[in-house]
Amino acid sequence: MAEVNLAYSSLTIGSDNIIYEGEKYAFMNFGTTSGMTDSNILYGAFPEEGEILITEGVANQLAGTAEEAIGKEVTVDVTIDGESLEKNYVISGIYSAGQAIGAFESVYMSTESFETLTAENNLDVEPNVVYLVSDDPENTQAIKDEVAALGYRGSSADALASTFTQMLDIFTYILSGVAGISLFVSAIMILTVLYISVVERTQEIGVIKAIGGRNKDIRRIFVSESFLIGLFSGLLGVGIAALLSTIGNVAVERIFGTTILHMTPTYALLGILASVIISVIAGVFPANKAAKLDPIEALRHD
Repeated sequence: MAEVNLAYSSLTIGSDNIIYEGEKYAFMNFGTTSGMTDSNILYGAFPEEGEILITEGVANQLAGTAEEAIGKEVTVDVTIDGESLEKNYVISGIYSAGQAIGAFESVYMSTESFETLTAENNLDVEPNVVYLVSDDPENTQAIKDEVAALGYRGSSADALASTFTQMLDIFTYILSGVAGISLFVSAIMILTVLYISVVERTQEIGVIKAIGGRNKDIRRIFVSESFLIGLFSGLLGVGIAALLSTIGNVAVERIFGTTILHMTPTYALLGILASVIISVIAGVFPANKAAKLDPIEALRHD
């Protein structure tokens, strides 16, 4: 096999919860500390029997800051082999989620603590993850090939990060497509509403022209209306987007320990500007139709 500098096994279970003062906080991975080093620890120390490590994101949710989370007693709620297990643990330290251990928010305990937890519930659980660490990145593919030849599937940290990035890109493209369709439909609706407005206000237009109103005055009225529709629609849209971003970030931070939705003043301004421009463009056609109405025919309109 290609040169492997470090190998260790671990057990990783899917997302579960920490319960503190009646509140549940979700995390992505639950497993053992096998293979972790001092470089992973940000604050505190490795867990002993009855203790756990948590990521900084989880700690901030629990106690406001990572340092204040150390020493607090929490309840770990996990599901193993279909059974829901709950047990109290003390937080011994905070570790970095950006290492090879896993980039998601997680909770880890010593192998001995995990064995105690499963034994108390008459469960026999074996390690389900093996980490192979090589100092030479060029060995990665060779290691993956040899692991595959043994009948196992392996992924590198870069591959996992790339997959996650691709998922975010796809999500972004989908949202962009939905936004584009929404803008197009909005333009059609504004066009329709203003055309209806022209028809309903035909006599009013005739009166304005009869008292000396010029074509450009009529055109200015309808373009101004479309501008105001776009402005208020843009403000409403930005407000709703900011609210949904805040709600979405709360959910994402509970799971991943980070935020991905950011409403900046630049984005807000661009959103409002796009809404105004599209509304004004959509309003030009009804405005021209209104400006070209014959005043005599307009006054006769019933």
